Amino acid sequence: MNLISCILFFILITFANPAFAQFFTINTFHSDITVNKDSSFVVTEIIQVEFHKPRHGIYREIPFKYGDDFGRTVKTPIEVLSVTDGTERDLTYRVRKSGNVINIRIGDPKKYVDSRQTYIVSYKVGNAIMFFEDHDELYWNVTGNYWKAPIKEASADVSLKINDKSTHIWAACYTGVYGSKRSDCTFKISESRSEFFTKKNLNIGEGLTIAFG
Repeated sequence: MNLISCILFFILITFANPAFAQFFTINTFHSDITVNKDSSFVVTEIIQVEFHKPRHGIYREIPFKYGDDFGRTVKTPIEVLSVTDGTERDLTYRVRKSGNVINIRIGDPKKYVDSRQTYIVSYKVGNAIMFFEDHDELYWNVTGNYWKAPIKEASADVSLKINDKSTHIWAACYTGVYGSKRSDCTFKISESRSEFFTKKNLNIGEGLTIAFG
């Protein structure tokens, strides 16, 4: 086999084998979201990751500034509350802003992890509820579209801290790349609560977005 053939063979193997093309797979991504009376909400994400090769950890990237449909810039302050593993043990993490995104680097730079790991990320979001004449709405990208890994299953539970049972609840969900209106997802609505589920795997760069009104 000559040099060119070796290079072509290496390229083919690298891009054909998921273990070479990505460092990990997200087996499940679940988000519990509680909307407070002051219009803020608290998010707890349970991210179950399977590493294909040893790594220090993962990055969770969450937009905090974006443009709305009226051409305005909207900022949603984010406060990270905790980052733990599946046993609720505190994990090493660092938070920094990069452009329009909050970047949470999770993992010890002196240690490697492999196989299956669970990351539980809790944070509070402000100024993210949209107010209209006939309803208030939470429009939220649950998973984000920044993962360099596929997501096999994504889901979210949204609940309201209110006692008014007469409140009318509606919901919708979308999947795919940023701006996609594809709906390979479903949801269930009960009193002051909605549950969302994906129907298909999310490929690299795809996410789950929900609307809860």
